[in-house]
This record gives sequence, structure tokens and C-alpha cells, in this order.
Amino acid sequence: MLEQLLPELFKNQNDIFHRQRRRALVNEMNSLEDKKLSCAQCVGNCCTFTSNSMRVTPLEAVEILLFLQKERRLNQDLINQLETNVLEFRLDKETLFGIKKNYTCPFYLGKCKGCSISRWSKPYGCLAFNATEENVLEGKSCQSNQSLLEKRDNEFKQLEDSMNSYIKKVFHLPWEKESIPIALLELIKKGELRPPLD
Repeated sequence: MLEQLLPELFKNQNDIFHRQRRRALVNEMNSLEDKKLSCAQCVGNCCTFTSNSMRVTPLEAVEILLFLQKERRLNQDLINQLETNVLEFRLDKETLFGIKKNYTCPFYLGKCKGCSISRWSKPYGCLAFNATEENVLEGKSCQSNQSLLEKRDNEFKQLEDSMNSYIKKVFHLPWEKESIPIALLELIKKGELRPPLD
């Protein structure tokens, strides 16, 4: 579906298939886990409304949708879940001064279960946010590796700027970054990716 809507994006398969653009972040995450700096026992506050305000670019949203499409999860249940998430956290309502709203990620599986999105499709900000000490339980000693994120962003800036501009043009998106649920729903609706009702 997305391949037909965004042919320019899929011309060079290495660009859209995103392992290269996430490799440094995933390698760092794996390295930290090898040192027992892991999120495995944590309740996942960084994924919930207590701490999460993650925004994604159009490209990151497309990559999440590609993963969901491959996993056969792009269905009415997903759309209902995203719509419920938007309503629950009022993500469709403007805030004063553009303050980002917190929300529980719709792909958060619950305490100590993590995320249902592959590391190779997750937003960059999620991948860069990791434990800084052993046996983290409540996310109190976690932080984002800003230097690694900045290095990654600089390395792929020209390519990703071009891809984001193209996606924005095709889908008529007015935003540079948006919450995960709003971003996915907008792509699904504007791209008419809504699955047929049973």
C-alpha cells in the first residue's frame, strides 16, 4: 500500500529500509544491555503519560506503518486503538504555547513487557533513551543519549529532510513532528490505508 503511495521513497530500497539509519542507536542499546544496563525489569514510565511526549517525523511514522503492515497489524483494531489513545489524552486539542502533551504510547505492552514495535522501526528518540545504571525498575536513572542522536541526525540529515519533505507533500501534512497516534492516523486516513470493514 505505502509503496504505491510513495514510489519515490521506495526507488532506492536502502533509503527506506531503515536499519542503516538506526544501527548506531540499536548497537548502543545492545551494548548497554550487555553491561546489564537494561529496561527489562522496568515498569516503562518513559512509555506512559507520566513521562512520554514522543513526537515523530513523517518518515518515522511511515516506518512504523511499514512495520505494522508487514506484521499484518494495520487493521481496524489498530485504528480504534489509536483513536481511543487520541481521545484519552486529548492529543487532537491545541495547548497553550505549543506545549507537548504527554500520553501513553499505544504500542506500550505494560509493565516489564516493553514495546510491540521492532527496534528497527522505532522512533529514534525511543531508541536513544536508555538506563544508566543496573536494575532500573521505575525509570528514575534513564536518559537520552543526545550526542549519539545528534551524530545520527547529522549523518542522515540531507537524506531524511528530503524524504520528510516528499512524504509531507504527498500526504499534505502541515507538521514537522507529531505524536505517534496522530501521525499514524493522519497517514492512514489521508493515504486511504484504512482496511475494509468486515
